Amino acid sequence: MNDKHLVNSLPYILGVVAAGTGVQIRTDPHASTASTNGKVIFFPPLPYKGDELAVYSLGYLVHEAGHIRSSDFEAFVEASKTPLHKMLINVLEDVRIERLINCVFPGARTWLDGLTQKFVETKRQGVVDPDADLVLCLIRYLQDWLFESVLGYSSVKGIGTQQRDLWRSKVSPELADQIEKLALAAAWATSTSLVIAAAGEIISLLKQEQESSAQQAQQSQESSQGETSEQGDADDQDSQQSDDGDGSGSDDSTDQQQAGDGGQKGGDADADPDAGGQPGPSGSADDPGDASSDTATDAASDPTQDGSGQSASTSRGDNSVDDQKLASKKSASGADTDSSQSEGPPKGEKQSPESQDGVQTDPQVLIFE
Repeated sequence: MNDKHLVNSLPYILGVVAAGTGVQIRTDPHASTASTNGKVIFFPPLPYKGDELAVYSLGYLVHEAGHIRSSDFEAFVEASKTPLHKMLINVLEDVRIERLINCVFPGARTWLDGLTQKFVETKRQGVVDPDADLVLCLIRYLQDWLFESVLGYSSVKGIGTQQRDLWRSKVSPELADQIEKLALAAAWATSTSLVIAAAGEIISLLKQEQESSAQQAQQSQESSQGETSEQGDADDQDSQQSDDGDGSGSDDSTDQQQAGDGGQKGGDADADPDAGGQPGPSGSADDPGDASSDTATDAASDPTQDGSGQSASTSRGDNSVDDQKLASKKSASGADTDSSQSEGPPKGEKQSPESQDGVQTDPQVLIFE
């Protein structure tokens, strides 16, 4: 079949695959992804020829027809409260509807697996990146691993397992097991509502993990601060005791100096009675011990000195935790949005929802990709 005949036959193929629902196909010159609102399937421009044109056009058509056949658009609109929630619903629903349409039309697998292969080749899907943020790792893991384990697509064979291992290296085993159980339940769910519920539970688990990590970091920080303060207090006390000891030694030295001076004075008086000095057991009337005594007092009066001239102090590191809620992040892939507004890959990799700031979607025209 030549390219012209293929393009002209798409509405007829859609009529069969979408169960004769009267859905139209339109091309949006500004779109980068295929999408549907349940009444119209929007194609991006398809500058392809031959087999490549067939893979993209039929892959898009079959996937969006799967949403039309099996997805609950109203439930999706009502449930899509945050970009992350929308993204999770769309990823999990993609797996569910492709599983269902592959059961009805066994030949659909060829086009859907072929389309996924194109996304892997163009890095729209199947990118294993250890440095990716937690949310992006989760999205990639759910998409690639479910495509491999549930749908059995050869295009992501081995990649899904790598994504799963990477995700599990970033979270606790308990959290990983709980999310995986929910994801599998969503993939085999009988309705969009069950998928929505699973996505909500996954977000709740992520928030709990984040809050728990923040509390542990705070406790560790406070414990470290307390230990440092106690060490500082002990250093101050040692310094005080050392200074007090120096003062006592100075007093003893002063007493000895006074006794020596007294003896000297007495000797001088005996040798020269005209000198005017008065001999006595405590020495001269001119007391030379005042200066030495003042020096010892000054040393003992500065307890911040540790003996080396440095002030005793405590310090603490910056262990602050970013407690920004995951659910407030913005979508980068345009998942679940109108194709004319989306900049994300078509039914490919769902990006981390951090860089789609400013993209507004009319909730009444929310679209599945």
